[in-house]
Amino acid sequence: MEHENENMSLEDTIETLRNEMHRLAEETGNLVNERVVRASQDLDQFLVKQQLRMRLET
Repeated sequence: MEHENENMSLEDTIETLRNEMHRLAEETGNLVNERVVRASQDLDQFLVKQQLRMRLET
């Protein structure tokens, strides 16, 4: 699932995914729920992308 687009910065995408993961965790009440885990994995992909970008900038 690709979340980032031309109109959304990487930081905005991360924040959106983080909020979605928190919402799902609260909604399900279960951190190992399949949807929560998937949201966490999606977020992880963008966090890694941000870390790599930051590393290249230094």
